[in-house]
Amino acid sequence: MSADSQDRNQALVPRRVIVFYMLVLASVLGLVVRLVDLQVLKRDHFRQLAQAQSEGHVYVRVKRGEILDRNLRELAVSVESGSVGSHAGQVPEPGKAATALAPFLPLNQEEIRETLDSNTGFTYLARKIPPHQVTTINALKLKGIQVDWDVKRN
Repeated sequence: MSADSQDRNQALVPRRVIVFYMLVLASVLGLVVRLVDLQVLKRDHFRQLAQAQSEGHVYVRVKRGEILDRNLRELAVSVESGSVGSHAGQVPEPGKAATALAPFLPLNQEEIRETLDSNTGFTYLARKIPPHQVTTINALKLKGIQVDWDVKRN
């Protein structure tokens, strides 16, 4: 090898190192830009996706068996019932909803109105109510009022 080619190779080594470092720097910079895009600019979108994925309702209705004494007489049986709740802030007209619900619930109209006006999230208005009342309340189709079937022991 001549001295001329050695000088050229030694001159290429720092240039190659600089190009390599520039590629690494560009990759890291690209990653930082992408992270800022995901974590700062699109934060709300991903928060909503996570919330929708992690929150949900799973209703499991299981009819419980009878409890019998040693002579096989029923001590307790399961009976269909229902629960009525409200999503505070989602009821558009709390006064009208309270008036419509009052005849079917063990609360008076003013108590129902106070519950519907509160900002407590989801609140039960009544639990373990008879099936015919559950059917009637469900037929009212009130926005923000949730009616669920339940089982109670007698």
